[in-house]
Amino acid sequence: MVNQTESDLSTITQATTPDIDALKQIAETTRWAVTQLNTVELRNSELKTFQEEFRNFYNDISIDAQMIVTAHEKQNMPQADQAYQRLENTFSKQEQLVNGINRFCSQES
Repeated sequence: MVNQTESDLSTITQATTPDIDALKQIAETTRWAVTQLNTVELRNSELKTFQEEFRNFYNDISIDAQMIVTAHEKQNMPQADQAYQRLENTFSKQEQLVNGINRFCSQES
């Protein structure tokens, strides 16, 4: 599920310019990921930690992307700019999370 979400986010961000439609897709994709993560029951404590980190990561992205869309629709550019800054800050954590789960999974095989 995380791999699919990451693939979808990559496709969205690389295939389009950062516009409102792309932000709507990002919000929808990450909302779906949060819903999916909430349904997964894990026993391994490390995986539970990754689950929580990814859930928080995707939730923050979804909230900020949707906030940008809403602020843009209301033509509230200061609010849109603030949400965009938070979104960029959140996305800066992506590589670390993905690398961490990949390292964990490669050790388990």
